[in-house]
Amino acid sequence: MFSAQGTMIDLHTHSLLSDGELLPEELARRAETAGYRILVITDHVGFSNVEQVVSALVRAAEKTSA
Repeated sequence: MFSAQGTMIDLHTHSLLSDGELLPEELARRAETAGYRILVITDHVGFSNVEQVVSALVRAAEKTSA
């Protein structure tokens, strides 16, 4: 977690799609609630799960932007 000129950002977190504990949507919701302006989800992605991970992250971004 970093704070630059009052802006809270997290540049490295993982979701349940990797080795984290929460779905991307929940990570985004909690980050927004806590006041984060930038959240970077750095899941471990391989050829076997890339489509699933990208789809889930796009849905999370769309929900957060709405």
